[in-house]
Amino acid sequence: MSNITVIARKEIGDAIRSRQMLLLVTFLSLAILISVWVASASFGLKMTDYNAYLSALTPQQRLQALTRPQLFPLTLLRSGIEYLEILGALFAFIIGFTSISRERSRGTSLLLLSRPITKREIILGKIFGLFAIWSVILAIIYAASVGAILTVGHGQLGAIDYARLLIAFVGADIYLLFWSIFAIAITSRMKQFASAILVGITSWLVVVLVIPQIGDTMDPDNQVPGGLFASLGILKSNEISILSHFHTFDVLRNGLEVTSITKLFERVAFAFLGVKDKYNQASLSTVARAFGTSIAAILILTILVGVITMMISKNEETLKRRSS
Repeated sequence: MSNITVIARKEIGDAIRSRQMLLLVTFLSLAILISVWVASASFGLKMTDYNAYLSALTPQQRLQALTRPQLFPLTLLRSGIEYLEILGALFAFIIGFTSISRERSRGTSLLLLSRPITKREIILGKIFGLFAIWSVILAIIYAASVGAILTVGHGQLGAIDYARLLIAFVGADIYLLFWSIFAIAITSRMKQFASAILVGITSWLVVVLVIPQIGDTMDPDNQVPGGLFASLGILKSNEISILSHFHTFDVLRNGLEVTSITKLFERVAFAFLGVKDKYNQASLSTVARAFGTSIAAILILTILVGVITMMISKNEETLKRRSS
């Protein structure tokens, strides 16, 4: 058995013994269950209002009535995906931070380095271990999400829906791994744990909350519930014509958003789940082509932070420093 495999198994064992996995699965599963219930109840209210509106119309007026609201089951997971991208990223950083701080505080990092094992093997083992941990956590949450949709949400899923959901959760696996690797890099390089936490939380705030919020605020269609253009009764074709006059502004807004891996993940997940109306019921190949650049960017950023972490591990002081 290779040194990397041994470290990975140790990482998984430490996570199980610390009950991190159990707490994460319980919290995120409950959050998704509640979000699906709330979204389902909200749709129920829309249907009640629509039926009341329909009953007030004459037979002639019903011919021109508003379109009946439709429930697309996967859209019930919108809030659940947002929990993963915001709170999941924070948890991922904490788990990555704990992975290194635990070794240094116990002195086991020095013990490991006294054996025939390199710092690079330790870091790689931890990365693979964390990937396995997140894969298991998200597999359980995937099952919980399906159960929530079928029971609490009263939705029905086809084979294509399971595939869409699987793609979204694979993306979440890579996204959360990014934050755990980032935490390993920061904690390995910083002399004090407090400094690592400060840098990590600041980065989380900027990437997960600040940049996406600025981008959403710059989008005029997000300023009114249901969309500004829809509330004004502007047709989609006219909307595109209007936006063409603000091309430079839209390029700047989009450029800012894509600097955040959180926004990239959200775009991909929302598209595959059909949260964005434009891609609801679209084929998987259509969505993949539309968001191929975003998918590639998520993979590149995760690989890049992994490479940087491996470069940091060459430093002689890495994993040896202690919190003072």
